[in-house]
Amino acid sequence: MSLVLGLIRGFFRFWYDFIIGDCWQIAAGVVVVLVAAILLVRTQAVPHTSLPFIVAAAIMILVVLSTLLELRTKATGQH
Repeated sequence: MSLVLGLIRGFFRFWYDFIIGDCWQIAAGVVVVLVAAILLVRTQAVPHTSLPFIVAAAIMILVVLSTLLELRTKATGQH
């Protein structure tokens, strides 16, 4: 039983590290973007053909802003 629990624990640790990694803000931002996309689909606020471009642009902006924020905090010496 201990081997099975160890394998399960290792499996979830791998996925946590793979998805969250060093920057939990990006993972949380992607979740927010995807929830917003679901809401846009449900309310039919935007055409379905433009939604993938909106989601891709939002995720790219999120990654760029997160990277700039990380560079800014490293430049000022804050952690």
